[in-house]
Amino acid sequence: MTPLTLTKPSIGSTTPPLHPAELASRPLTFNLERRCTNKTVLAAVTDALCDKSSDDQLIATILTNAHDGGYQSELNAIISNSRARHNTDSFVINTNIEHLLAGKGFMLTQNSDGKVDISRKISSVPDPDRHQEISQSTARILPGELISLICSFDDEILVGEKNVVEIDRILRQGTRSEKGLLIAAASHQGKISYLNTLFLQMISGGHELDLSGVDLSNLNLRGIDLHGANLSGASMHGCNLDFANLRLTRLTKANLNGASLCNADLSNANLYSARLIAANLTNARMCDAILNSAVLKFANLTCADLSDDTDLRNAWLDHANLERTNLDEAYLCGASLTHARLHGVKLDWADLTDTNFSHAILIDTSMSCINWKHADFSHARLERIKLTAARSLQEAIWTDASFKKIQSNQPTMSNMPLRMWMHSNHK
Repeated sequence: MTPLTLTKPSIGSTTPPLHPAELASRPLTFNLERRCTNKTVLAAVTDALCDKSSDDQLIATILTNAHDGGYQSELNAIISNSRARHNTDSFVINTNIEHLLAGKGFMLTQNSDGKVDISRKISSVPDPDRHQEISQSTARILPGELISLICSFDDEILVGEKNVVEIDRILRQGTRSEKGLLIAAASHQGKISYLNTLFLQMISGGHELDLSGVDLSNLNLRGIDLHGANLSGASMHGCNLDFANLRLTRLTKANLNGASLCNADLSNANLYSARLIAANLTNARMCDAILNSAVLKFANLTCADLSDDTDLRNAWLDHANLERTNLDEAYLCGASLTHARLHGVKLDWADLTDTNFSHAILIDTSMSCINWKHADFSHARLERIKLTAARSLQEAIWTDASFKKIQSNQPTMSNMPLRMWMHSNHK
């Protein structure tokens, strides 16, 4: 079998021309004997590479097709043959072609012989299943050139102006699915810090970061900065939000069940009717936050700070762990803390009107200057409780509550069995 000579077709060649648009949509096709199975494509490729007036976009498409089809050696054969026959640099990569390739996620080098080496720029190897999921989803809803960006979220790729503009468009005007996929890709590739920069630029420019209703379930968003963002109705269950900045964030009716928010800052955040069942809020800062009607059943609030007028009215904290939690000056009117554990909690100046503490355990808890009106401590266990200057204490419900070493300046507690009260003070 005689090898096919790869040369530029001469003027007057009988090979029919191929329109650049058609060439851009067709891959190079060589067989194992390095014989071209489509001479029309071979001629068009040779013409494009040897003609210095060729469109840079066409050259970039030829190079990426060669990479994707596994025909780099055949491409280099065309380049070498042309240089040898014409004794000139017939094909030289310019900066614009490099920029176009970078925007498509490729890195290209050219040696002194003119041969090129093309490779993909991927910061890390993604999980195959996740990669396929993202690719299939983006193929339906995202612009074609953004697919490679989502699959390989790389800082070097993102420096391309076109990609930055496209990401900015998604964050400002994209659909919920687009925004969710973008953040998922950043999370998967460990590029949360880059997103933080984009978010800050948006907010600094006076634009709202609207992520309402976005699905971010089970993502690793540790350290993400979403302060001031709108996450109303967002699904974030199982998320890792440790050390996240969620100050002034709107999380109304958001799903944060099972999420980890250790050391997160939720100061002044609005979590009205949010769901945080079994969430981990250890060391979280939630001063002056709105948690009205929020569901925090079985949540871990160890060392969390909910002081300074935090609104917990009608919140559900049943079975929650509030060890060393700061609730000074918090509003707990109508809240439910049945079976909750409050060990070393600060409740000074809090409003406990109509709060339900039935079956709760309160140990080493400071409860001075509290409004107790209609608070229910039925079957609760209270040990080493400080009740100095408690207001409306006699209006609370103490049915079958147990006491031990209570400190109080109240002379009588009409609704509490007197002998039990006296007995507890002498232990």
